Amino acid sequence: MITEKQKEARKKSIGSSDAAAVLGLDSYRNAYDLWLEKTGRVEGFSGNKATERGDYLEDGILRWASDRIGQKVVKPSNAFTKGILRAHVDGQIDKYGRGNPIVEAKNMVMPGEWGEEMTDQVPNNVFIQVQHQMVCAEAPYAYVARLSGGSGMAFSIYRVEANQEIQDAIVEESEAFWAKYVEADEPPPYTHASESMVKYMAGLARGNTETAIDDQLLADYIQWQTRAKDAESELRLCKARILEAMGEHGKGVGRDYMVKMVQVKPTKRLDAKAFKADCPDQYEDYLIDKDGYAYPKVSRIKKETA
Repeated sequence: MITEKQKEARKKSIGSSDAAAVLGLDSYRNAYDLWLEKTGRVEGFSGNKATERGDYLEDGILRWASDRIGQKVVKPSNAFTKGILRAHVDGQIDKYGRGNPIVEAKNMVMPGEWGEEMTDQVPNNVFIQVQHQMVCAEAPYAYVARLSGGSGMAFSIYRVEANQEIQDAIVEESEAFWAKYVEADEPPPYTHASESMVKYMAGLARGNTETAIDDQLLADYIQWQTRAKDAESELRLCKARILEAMGEHGKGVGRDYMVKMVQVKPTKRLDAKAFKADCPDQYEDYLIDKDGYAYPKVSRIKKETA
């Protein structure tokens, strides 16, 4: 589990889970997200049910890796650092120390991104993560031990050799990111936006003052807003046509694609309206404050006609 001390250390360095974002290869975070975290503008990722599961399974995965590799796997007692880079590794072969191979424990599915066992065919973010770790630990290679789920649990192991070209890029880009954006306190450019960065920007734009803005930005917003609504409508139409084609069958098979119905179990929810009507005093006691939010509402300026 991540300690408070580790959380503070993460704010002052580029960790192995940050490296893909620095290189623009992270599907979930971009450099702007990372800048928000490192400058303390937003809280960094603290975990979820998936990472909690991984924490509890980590020791078992490492033991399994030890048996599969045929060598002892030990857990490091401290983090490895190299300049602005900092890495906590899950395990190492034989003993803890620089120069020893790394073992990274993973509990993840992502079936289409993993290749044959003992190859280096792992997802891009995992490949960059272990390259970062090898830089910090000066390791010649790393094993990635993966426990996957689905129809049943399966264990597989991969071997990733140190790649000097990629490691140089990680070091150079990380140092440049830190100097140009974190130390200078200037946001980096971005080509795609995440929910967290949009939420942060919306929190800033609440003043009563006015500023000039490029009309093209606003026109683009309206255009994509319309496209999104059209896409939702088309998606519903496609869904209806698929269901019509399936009829009473629970599975449909084409030449290149297939579809099957997934049943979601019913869940219970509180009938807030009935609760308020039947128990008004208790209803008031259970109300909690909820943060408000802001969003840009774009409209055309009405022009006066002569």
